[in-house]
Amino acid sequence: MVSSDLHIIPETSFTEFPLPAIDSIKWVVGRDVYVKSDAISRILAHSHWYFQPLRIVFLLPSFILDKGYDWVAKNRLFWGKSVDDCAI
Repeated sequence: MVSSDLHIIPETSFTEFPLPAIDSIKWVVGRDVYVKSDAISRILAHSHWYFQPLRIVFLLPSFILDKGYDWVAKNRLFWGKSVDDCAI
C-alpha cells in the first residue's frame, strides 16, 4: 500500500541536513539516506501490490544492483526519458 505521508520534494529545497553529494535518487527516512538501488528497493516496498513481485530482483548483491541502476540511468534516453524528465 502506498503511504499517504510520502512527500516528494526537490533536493535543493531539502534543508534538514546535508545530503550525500551523489547524482542519484535519494530516499530519506528520518536521518537515514538511501541511494541508488537501495532507495529503489525501499520505495518498492511501499508501492502497490502489483509491483511487489519485482522485489525478488533485490535479492541480488547491492554492487550488482547499483551497476544496473547506473546503466539504466546512463541510458535513460534509450528508455524514452529526457534529462529534463528526471528533474523534479
